[in-house]
Amino acid sequence: MPSISCSARAKTTVETAKFWLVAVLDPKWMQEENVTSTTVRRLYLPSELPEILRLTPEQIDHLVRTGQLRPIRICGEDRFDSRELDALIETYKQISSRRHSYVQ
Repeated sequence: MPSISCSARAKTTVETAKFWLVAVLDPKWMQEENVTSTTVRRLYLPSELPEILRLTPEQIDHLVRTGQLRPIRICGEDRFDSRELDALIETYKQISSRRHSYVQ
């Protein structure tokens, strides 16, 4: 494997830092650049999930107990992957659309 010079590594690190800084400070840029939560991975605290999903903490606990949401344990604390939340939402959207298609 070819080695990367220190200056090339530094440039890559700076470019990565610029991307995250712009992504954090300017959400509009993310929309214009078509950057999705699948592209930008984020780990959420359990206390953030009720606001994100508009569910009660008890409902979040139910999703975890039934295996619909799997926490990632980092240094003894739970985190939730944004991609997993996106997948959960898509699953419930599909279920909802099937239910509503039968009602018509």
